[in-house]
Amino acid sequence: MPGASEAAVRYDKTVRPLAVVLSRHALTRRHAAQALVASGLDVVCTDTLRLDPAESARARLVLVDLDLDASAPVSELVERAAEACPRVPIVAVAGVYAEERLLAALSEPLVASIIPKRGTGRTAVPPGVEALGNTAWPDEHAVYTLARRRIGLSKGPGGLLLAGADLHEISVRSSAGRWEAVAGLESLLCALTLRPDRGARVGLIAEELLMNALYDAPRDARGRPRHRVGAGEVALEPSESVMLRYGCDSQMIVVSVSDSFGTLDRASVVDRLQRVGDPELSPADGPGGAGLGLIMAYASSSQLWFRVAPGRTTEVTAVLRIAGSGREIQQFGTAVHLEFEEHGEGGSG
Repeated sequence: MPGASEAAVRYDKTVRPLAVVLSRHALTRRHAAQALVASGLDVVCTDTLRLDPAESARARLVLVDLDLDASAPVSELVERAAEACPRVPIVAVAGVYAEERLLAALSEPLVASIIPKRGTGRTAVPPGVEALGNTAWPDEHAVYTLARRRIGLSKGPGGLLLAGADLHEISVRSSAGRWEAVAGLESLLCALTLRPDRGARVGLIAEELLMNALYDAPRDARGRPRHRVGAGEVALEPSESVMLRYGCDSQMIVVSVSDSFGTLDRASVVDRLQRVGDPELSPADGPGGAGLGLIMAYASSSQLWFRVAPGRTTEVTAVLRIAGSGREIQQFGTAVHLEFEEHGEGGSG
């Protein structure tokens, strides 16, 4: 998969980059195209991926609807997209067996994002193609914010909120200091008068992400974990940093934790997410702490972002929808976005 610095290009108003939408589903094509055009991209919709060379050269993102053939292996559909637009990040969307097929798509190296169609991400009885009807399409907010980041118009957690929304930033130097950081977030949640269970979920996600950054991410000179959860209080070295960022725009709450270690790897994230619902899942001992906290964040978030520059930084961001009822929020499922740079690439995006 290309690193984040390859996937994000400088926006040129004279030559707009192109997004390709591979789908037969009219509502998926329409809503995805609207979000992509609004983000600053030109759009080509197709159900065959027959593109001319000029279109392939301009493509910066390919959105593949896995419902194009719900009986085909996910890898086959991804391979078709990769052949038409080599080395271009792929966004997989689905409504049929959405969670199962989308999480499987993350195993494909070129798949950078997965987005379930509304009402299909966590259904007990997955719908067939004929049952998708006129209600299921990928979340426009997830498509829009993803496209803005891919073409370099939006950076960092603040880019996931409406323009002008405040983003609070707190440095955390020790495991004891995380309580003060989370207390600031909880004050915001209290002022927002969220339902207690919803507010508690946001606070718990922040604490879990901070625990991962403080205990699991630090490495010794040999690359081995320096700490374990339950090993007592820990403090960072002067050259190390962990940062909590959070904000709200009345529709979404963003909670983000970054560290200066960059030890989380894509394989750990994919492995954990593919075990969603596994009753034998236990806390991870692997790099970066891709454990139960990650599963909890996935279950509660509308979007989950991972940005990693190996050896330099890891940033995990949860976007939680607060507008609407709990049932309405669940209709969106969880989009996952992976931005993993290759070793040796410059810049952290």
